[in-house]
Amino acid sequence: MNKLLLGRFPVEKSALFVCDMQEKFASSIKYFPQIVANSKKLLESAKIMDIPVVYTEQYPKGLGHTVPELNITEYSKDKFEKLQFSMMTPELMNHLKGELKHVNTVVLCGIETHACIRHTAIDLIDQGFNVHVVVDACSSRTMVDRYEPLVYTTVQVML
Repeated sequence: MNKLLLGRFPVEKSALFVCDMQEKFASSIKYFPQIVANSKKLLESAKIMDIPVVYTEQYPKGLGHTVPELNITEYSKDKFEKLQFSMMTPELMNHLKGELKHVNTVVLCGIETHACIRHTAIDLIDQGFNVHVVVDACSSRTMVDRYEPLVYTTVQVML
């Protein structure tokens, strides 16, 4: 079982995962502009600390691409398209086992908290990764959907 890190993470063994920050979600996600702004700060910090960034787009044909405000391609070339809640597609898992094999800690942000963030966190924990969900860089369509999964994943890690 992973040691509880209590907010600490080893920079040299970490990656930032940005989940589905796409154009079609902008009008329906609570606090979307703030989530984008906070995610941008995470991207800038990752660049300064030389932390690799991975991002996903959920069904980009229908939901559009990552919002231009993030200028995501400045921070990452590692984009993975998906048709499931979790970011942990076979392609991304192979990337973690290959180019990012040194990573054991993931800092996670994006949308939606109750679906994609929750399932990604659970899948990462199941694979033995330490996961830090950045609360003010995640959201959903409702406040319950935004916060309930954060409590659930915190309890799961502590058990």
